Amino acid sequence: MKKYSIFALLALIFSFGLFTPGAHAGTVSLSGWAWSPNIGWLSFNSTDAGTGVTSGSSNAYNVYISTTTGSTVAPFGGYAWSPNIGWLSFNSADVTGCPSDGSVGAVSGCNPAIDLTTGSTTGWGRIISMENQDGGGWLQLSGTNHATNGGGGVTYNPSTGALSGMAWESSALGWISFDAASAVGKSVTVCTPGAASCPIAPSPITGICTIPATASIPQGQSTVTITPAVSGQSGGTGPYTFTPASFTLGTGYYTPSIIVKDSQSHTGSVMCNPISVTQTNPTTSLGLYIGTTPQNATLASLSIKKGNTFALAWTNTLASPYVCASSISNGGGTWATSWPSSSLASTANVSGLSTSNVSTGSYTFTMTCSGAGVTTRSAAVNLTVMNSSTIEK
Repeated sequence: MKKYSIFALLALIFSFGLFTPGAHAGTVSLSGWAWSPNIGWLSFNSTDAGTGVTSGSSNAYNVYISTTTGSTVAPFGGYAWSPNIGWLSFNSADVTGCPSDGSVGAVSGCNPAIDLTTGSTTGWGRIISMENQDGGGWLQLSGTNHATNGGGGVTYNPSTGALSGMAWESSALGWISFDAASAVGKSVTVCTPGAASCPIAPSPITGICTIPATASIPQGQSTVTITPAVSGQSGGTGPYTFTPASFTLGTGYYTPSIIVKDSQSHTGSVMCNPISVTQTNPTTSLGLYIGTTPQNATLASLSIKKGNTFALAWTNTLASPYVCASSISNGGGTWATSWPSSSLASTANVSGLSTSNVSTGSYTFTMTCSGAGVTTRSAAVNLTVMNSSTIEK
């Protein structure tokens, strides 16, 4: 460890006493004490008992975190104090140009900060009196030195508001424990456990999810795909993404939600506006007609003498998943090969249907069309076969 002139050290202590970093709007002050076996106690707030600083003194100091950035990352600021080494700064201006290692860029680069969601603490502090000394007075909150030592670095417990673990300074302080004073309730804390404002919660990630208020499922389909429009994301660090990219919905009333994620992999659930999904009413047609020829097959019923011929004509513009089948009542199977189900998929006709080999009586020809998720539709015509002596109608 390097030794320092007591006179130079005292001069630095008194000169930096003019910093007087007091309360900060939109911030939360830390409190408590950290411990180094090499230089002793470091105070994080002059209002704590034992600092010797009276209320309202121009020598007041504290370390704080900013909670007004609209982000889950809360930067440190301010100063801690040691009667042996002076000011320990957590201000971004004092840590510019920090050493490059595994902690840089993890949350906020050189700047010391807490991720209020995960509790990870990264970045650097700096001992002002050691800026021009070997090692530069750099205090590492986490990083490569902490992989196997120091408890993995300093961490924040979102459930209690307390900091724990160790920071590292290579030339004078060594390992500094943030929870060494836990036995006497003086560990470094972000807030007072049990207080209404503790723990400090991260800003929620929010946004606006907009979808149509109504949607119709196309004819022949059972679902419709809806793509949300997402805007106004906040509470995290951009850029933002969201999932799912679309919703597949059947008939019904829904209030779907999406998950918005920021660049630090923090997430928030965002509710979309309600949507009502209905099935499109059929606009297609289905018809079956009878006559003596295809040209005059426009009737719903026909009576002819036995031995004469007749024709059927039909229209069918029903789309998939509709499939149509033919049926003939009263034993009219003799016409089944001339009027098969396979012929009903589109508009067509069949002519020259003979009545020579059937009995006199009434016959009903029916087209029935159905499919999954659609309403069954049908059309029918009637044929009466009379004795040859009967007058045709």
